Amino acid sequence: MVDEETLDGNAIGGLLIEVFGTEMTTATGTCGGCGAVSQVAELAVYRPGLGTVVRCRSCDSVLMGLPAWI
Repeated sequence: MVDEETLDGNAIGGLLIEVFGTEMTTATGTCGGCGAVSQVAELAVYRPGLGTVVRCRSCDSVLMGLPAWI
């Protein structure tokens, strides 16, 4: 479900550069839940108080969880 609090994968671009040392928003991945293929920039990002959750836009499966202290 997409609402006004949902961001796209570009919102975590800087964070992913810190973790992986390179631009990752154009990286392509396959969802383990439904098999959808998309770029990181197209994923649904939620940033609640305790960290960041990245979900598949097709099936809402959690693809990444990043704690707030990263």
